[in-house]
Amino acid sequence: MMQTRKSRRVMNKLRRDDLIKGRLYPFFLEKANLDIEELKMIHDRVAYIKTKDAKEYILKQYPYRKFRRLKQQWEFFKQIYDSSVIIPFVTFPNGEWWIETEHILWTLSPYVKGRKLEFSHSGDRKRAVSTVQQFHQDANQVYPSEPILTEFPILLRWKRRLQAFENTAYLFHKYRYQVLYQDLLKTMQTYFELAEVIPWDSLDEAARQSGQWIHRDVASHNFLTNDDTEQTVLI
Repeated sequence: MMQTRKSRRVMNKLRRDDLIKGRLYPFFLEKANLDIEELKMIHDRVAYIKTKDAKEYILKQYPYRKFRRLKQQWEFFKQIYDSSVIIPFVTFPNGEWWIETEHILWTLSPYVKGRKLEFSHSGDRKRAVSTVQQFHQDANQVYPSEPILTEFPILLRWKRRLQAFENTAYLFHKYRYQVLYQDLLKTMQTYFELAEVIPWDSLDEAARQSGQWIHRDVASHNFLTNDDTEQTVLI
């Protein structure tokens, strides 16, 4: 029987997932005392697991070059462990913070049931604002042992994004969306100019002194909300 291109992709994915499971089940049992009964790949670096004692977790993998950042994130979670708006790391059953294999670091987090927010809905936007405000209240007086400072100032990052957007002008012209391009460009330039007058250096220094943190990536897919409990968390 001839296979369609779509069916071949599905079969390749199933074979790849089976291979991943075949490797991960015994690995985590040996290295972390984590006895996995069910594993579903959410995407290449994230997996849902259910253990044989019916506990549900999320497994995430990070490249080893992010070791210092991962350590800082662990220390951050330990200092705001009682926050209701974050999903922290938890230790593996053997007590380890992470498990290392082939230059990869694996972390474990509780599985939280919910859906991603949709910013096109006003109710979800309000949930996001409320959740971020609570996060800012909780993420206070947090001092990691080896803080990693931001490599580039926020204005420089925004400027680079603006320049990257300007490089797409030819696409808007090609498909006759010049008006849309000009509207977007003007809006971005206006808010960039407003941001330039903010005293970022003094704000950054004050935040470092008081141990205040921000999330940095509050896109809709970084929120999970449960419509039954009306609880929203940042991931």
